Amino acid sequence: MPLNLRYLDHKEIDFERWDRCVGARNKPQPYGFSWYLNWVAPGWTAVVYGDYEAVLPVFPQVKKGFTFTTRPYGTQALGPFATIPLSAEWTQDFIERVMAEVQYGEFFISPEVPRPGHWTGQTFSNFVLNTNVPYEQLKGGYSAQTKRNLKKAEKAKLDFGNWPSARFDQIVAKYDARAHANHR
Repeated sequence: MPLNLRYLDHKEIDFERWDRCVGARNKPQPYGFSWYLNWVAPGWTAVVYGDYEAVLPVFPQVKKGFTFTTRPYGTQALGPFATIPLSAEWTQDFIERVMAEVQYGEFFISPEVPRPGHWTGQTFSNFVLNTNVPYEQLKGGYSAQTKRNLKKAEKAKLDFGNWPSARFDQIVAKYDARAHANHR
């Protein structure tokens, strides 16, 4: 039985409720939060279940009269996010609801989200660093090549920890321009 899912335009999304849902994950990544989505994909839309118990961001684009959605530059897996358990059928209902709005869809489903058995797809590597341990322990797990690169950086007296905020703002602005250029 299909779920009662709502497709919302950007201006209809309640960002506080959205972020509460995304933040309910055990280890939330930034990619699903409204502030991040607003940065990498201004005007994004959404599929929402109930009172934001489950949500899926959508990134509609039109080229040559063809409406499609795909993952924005600078993001990884993008849901669905939920405060309730999801099933493979729920995931399918979310995607079908999106496909009622677009002609083509490419979805990067979060690894922990159940998928219907008949779906085919490609698996991509995603490296997540556990930062809940002391730095020395993290460093101990680095590859030999990374350790050599760190020694070279130290020898060259490179310091990435104390950037002036103006420099950081320039980098963000450069990323912003490149990310938005890729979506046009």
